[in-house]
Amino acid sequence: MKNGIVTLILLISSISGWSQTDKEKAAAHYDTALVAFKTDYQSQEEFIAGMNKADTEVNNSLRLDQTNPEAFFLRGKLFAMQKRWENVIEVLNYAIELDNTQWEYYMRRGMSHGILKHRVESINDLDTSIELAPDQGAPYYHRGMQHYGQMHDEMACADFAKAVVLGFEQAQQAINSYCGG
Repeated sequence: MKNGIVTLILLISSISGWSQTDKEKAAAHYDTALVAFKTDYQSQEEFIAGMNKADTEVNNSLRLDQTNPEAFFLRGKLFAMQKRWENVIEVLNYAIELDNTQWEYYMRRGMSHGILKHRVESINDLDTSIELAPDQGAPYYHRGMQHYGQMHDEMACADFAKAVVLGFEQAQQAINSYCGG
């Protein structure tokens, strides 16, 4: 009996060791992907190589550990650069499932829905983003663009104005272009 318990304890500790090692490896891959993604490249060739490296490393991270919402978020950003909007939505669904408190996840998913003309889903996600971070101008701007696309000019202009107040400078261009001002 004692040998069976010792064997079981050794088996459990070795399994948990593998799991922790995989998480550590996944974290290292994610860190490498993030550095590659955030690097300011000097040429188009360097940029493409850097994004390929980020893509490979985030995929390696997700193969080892699918519990890191930030890895899914980074994967979504890489898909967005490739204009693969359905894929962006899919990976952000996973990120949100893992952590539903991050306004940027909802904003990015809402932006992707908007590009695909899924206006209701887009506005719902942008509403959630605003609820989570009412002090951020970007979600107001993007929600304004969706309202404008539905010809809800007053709501669009109100969102653009709020985005400007919150320091999102791009919204001023929208006010000038769409709100007569």
